[in-house]
This record gives sequence, C-alpha cells and structure tokens, in this order.
Amino acid sequence: MPEQLRKTSANTNSAVFAWLHALRLKRLYELAQVELYEALSVVLQGPDVVSVTMQDGTRRFEDIWRESSRIWEETGCVADEAAPANLVCDFFSASAVVRNTQDLRTCYENCCNLDWAQHGAVLVRVVNDFHISTTTPRGRYRCLLVWLAVNTSCGVLLMKASLHLEEFHQYRQAATLLADCQGGHLESTENRPLWMSLVTAWSRLLNAQTAHVEDDLEHAIEQVMQTLASMGLDTSMGLGTIPAAAKSQLAAAETRLKDLKFESRNLRPVQEKHRAFASRSSPAEVMGSPVMKLAQARIEVLSA
Repeated sequence: MPEQLRKTSANTNSAVFAWLHALRLKRLYELAQVELYEALSVVLQGPDVVSVTMQDGTRRFEDIWRESSRIWEETGCVADEAAPANLVCDFFSASAVVRNTQDLRTCYENCCNLDWAQHGAVLVRVVNDFHISTTTPRGRYRCLLVWLAVNTSCGVLLMKASLHLEEFHQYRQAATLLADCQGGHLESTENRPLWMSLVTAWSRLLNAQTAHVEDDLEHAIEQVMQTLASMGLDTSMGLGTIPAAAKSQLAAAETRLKDLKFESRNLRPVQEKHRAFASRSSPAEVMGSPVMKLAQARIEVLSA
C-alpha cells in the first residue's frame, strides 16, 4: 500500500476502496481523451483564442492524490467517512487563453448553450473568480473555471476547463507559486503548522512597520524571532541560516523600532505640554469666527 495512503485514513478499507476507484477513473479518462477534446472544441468556437493547452494524457496519480489530500484537509473531512480520492473530479483538464473579456463571455455562453442531445455534453459547475463575491481568489489570480459532463464511450466523465484572460495569464505561475508557498503546501505535513505560524508572524511584522506603532512593532519582531527559533533557524544577523531577504527585513524592522523609541523619548515632553494646553477650556469663537471654521481654513491653506 502506498505510504501516503496509510497516512490518510484510519479506516483502511475505505481508503483502499477510494484509491482503487480513483485508479479505475484514471484509466477511463485515458481511453476517452479524444471525445473530451471534441467537447472542448465546441466551447472554443467563436472567441479569439490566444492559446489552448490540452493535457497530454491524464494527470499523474500522485499529483491527483496530493491535491485531493489538500482539499480533503481544508474541508475538514473525518478520516472514517472519506478519503482524498473521494474528492477527485478532474483527472483530465484543459485551459484556454482568450484575448479579452468579451471572448471570455463568449466561451461561457457556449458552455451554457451545450445541449446533451446535440453535443453529448452539458455544463454542470462554474467557478467565476471575476465575480464581485470572490474577494480573495487563490493567489489573487482570477480566471473562469467550468466543469463539463461529457457523454463518452466509457460513460459520463467530468472535464475541467480553465478559461484565462491574456493580460492576467502571464502572472499565473507566479501567483500560484506564492499561494502554495503561503498556504504551506510546499512544506511537509510536520512542518506546515510552524510555517503557517511564520507567515502569520511575518505578516504582523510588515503591518506593524507600516503602522509605526512602537509596541506593536516590538511585539511583532519578538514573535518572528520566536517562530524562527522554533523552526531551528538561527535568527542572528551574522549567520546564513535564514534567507538574506529575511535578514534584511528583520534588520530594517529593528532599525525602525530604534527610531520609534528615539522619537517617543524626545517627543514625550512636547506631548505632555500639548496635553496640558489642550486640557484648558478654549473659547468657542475667536474675533467672532467659530474655532472649527478657522482650523478648517488653516488646513486648506496648508494643503494648497
């Protein structure tokens, strides 16, 4: 039994059945590739298509199982109730890059107009990352995903097709890599919690630097240091156990913290003086003009 299967589910019988079922589906997809190509060609009729990438054979089973395991973990499935292979539905996929949004709409309308009796295919699911409700797509990358049910000689099979805008597509690989990195999917299962803690700590550090709040920045630096230490990484600036960019960012944060502390020490007497002055009652009007109107006029003059 494969090692990843043994780690997946406490219910071995259920996991083995799911594994064998997924292997059977993989073989069916291999036999029906030509028919799946034909179904996709109907969708791409009409729009200005820049490029089309057809999958060369079905995906490697190890890749399918790894991706399904990720989805399985994210959905919080109970080990006794499901195994990653239960979530597999895209053994075969294709992608197309179109010129503009009108071409993308044409592809979508072609999907909606598929007729089971005429084309032997029908649209069953859509994920529209361009929709206003999709606030944080994976890697901040947006495309249109469609799933088609195709009637083949091997039975009804699902095909996933991703439709991309040319302007966005050139950044797709970088966005996907960043999303996988941030999500900890490039780390081992054992190291993933530590990695996610580091991502969270680093995010707080960057936000604290932007906010210029002394206490927040000091706490964020301590959190990053502690997380790096728990991962077995040396946080000293003189050793090469963490990337140079991370060293530089930490050094910049510590320098900024020193500046904030210096500013705080030197401005405290001035702040106390202003607080004492502000505590006095001020007149509602100065020479007959409301104080707020005078303040607003001064702001406008200074901003001009």
